[in-house]
Amino acid sequence: MFNFVILCGGLGKRFQKISQKIPKILIEIKPGLPMLDWLLEYYLPPNSKVILATGHLRELVKDFVSKKSYKNNIIFSHEENKLGTGGAIIKASRLIQANEFIAINGDTIQELKIEKFIKKSILKDGDLINIGCTISDLSDSGKLLVDSENFITSFTE
Repeated sequence: MFNFVILCGGLGKRFQKISQKIPKILIEIKPGLPMLDWLLEYYLPPNSKVILATGHLRELVKDFVSKKSYKNNIIFSHEENKLGTGGAIIKASRLIQANEFIAINGDTIQELKIEKFIKKSILKDGDLINIGCTISDLSDSGKLLVDSENFITSFTE
C-alpha cells in the first residue's frame, strides 16, 4: 500500500462560476465521474492510503467521501487558514505513518502512469522527486527552474 496526499483545498479561481458551490475535486470530468472518484477508483493503486488536503468547501468533500466504498482509506487534513501548496503538504505529511508518500494535485489529470512510476522509482533516504511538465503558457500554473543536473533551483506559483 502506498501513501498519497491529494491537494484539493484551493478556491478554483479558473472555475469560479462552478467552484463557488462545488469543490474542484468534486467536479465531474465526464458525466457521472467526479475527479475524486477517477483518482481513487482508476488512477491510484488499489487500497492506497490517501490524505485529502482540503480547505475550500471541505465539508462537501467530507460528506461526499462518507458515502463511498473507499472512505476507510481516506484521512482528512483540513486547512483552517490558507497554507499554500507547501504548507498543505507539510500539514498533511504529519498524518502519514510511513517514510514515503506522493503528493498530487486534485485538479489535474495525469498522463504519468502512477503504478509504473512507483515501481521504477528507487529513493534513498531524504530523496525527493518532483514531476513537472513543459508548457509554453505559464499564466495559470507554477514554474520550476532546474539546473543542468535536473535539480530544482527555484519554484514559483
